Amino acid sequence: MVAGSVSPSTSWLTEVLRHSHARAQALRELGLAYWRARSQRRSVPPSWSAHLRRPAPVHVIAEVKRRAPSAGTLQAEADVEAIARGYQTAGASAVSVLTEPLYFLGAMDDLRRVTAAVSIPVLRKDFIVDPLQVVEAACAGASAVLVIGRLLDVSTLRRVLEMARAAHVDVLYEVFTADEARQGLDMGYRCIGINNRDLETLAVDPWHALRVYEQVEWPEDAIVVVESGLETPEALRRYTAEGLRHFLVGTAFMRSDRPWEVLQAWLQAL
Repeated sequence: MVAGSVSPSTSWLTEVLRHSHARAQALRELGLAYWRARSQRRSVPPSWSAHLRRPAPVHVIAEVKRRAPSAGTLQAEADVEAIARGYQTAGASAVSVLTEPLYFLGAMDDLRRVTAAVSIPVLRKDFIVDPLQVVEAACAGASAVLVIGRLLDVSTLRRVLEMARAAHVDVLYEVFTADEARQGLDMGYRCIGINNRDLETLAVDPWHALRVYEQVEWPEDAIVVVESGLETPEALRRYTAEGLRHFLVGTAFMRSDRPWEVLQAWLQAL
């Protein structure tokens, strides 16, 4: 089992975590002095939490991704800058960028290009296993990073949160169960993403997040994001009727050659 992670039961997840640890080791080999210098030169990105707390009927975090294990290749040659700008114009509250290269064909260069192309917050979505990957995201202009709670031990999760605060980036803390959500809240995470997809089986239940949401006593300052399995604006409408208004949508948009037009149609429908 890789250090700092729970041994997952699926081969793809085992492999992607092993690869993420190798990428993190490459960052450590660059040395702390390198990352301190990079951090000092970066500009402060727009606030993720401030944007997502703005009054709005719905907040959509629109995702840029080239591939997904569950959907296969979507747009291997995607123009990430054009897509991100299109999302912003269409009304996205934030953009999510997949940077995992093995199964999602992502790259840190995609993140850098998107953060330079838009003025709304950008999330680095990856399989974070080391706090230094938070610094890497911050240096690329990200406003937030995704951290999957079930993949890391408590000590690593606390260090990730400390590093995020030091680097002035937010964390979207992804959970699958109510217990994981409570653990994240107890550690101080306030932006919680509930995944409708079980990462161990890749099975999706589009209403799983609603059941988890109802089992947790949420603090007033919590931001709850519904992730995965959102295929139509009607799905968002059902969630908003229950008080949820933050959604991360990727595949449903990226199946189109003009994903921002799908986003615009959804927002108009809502």
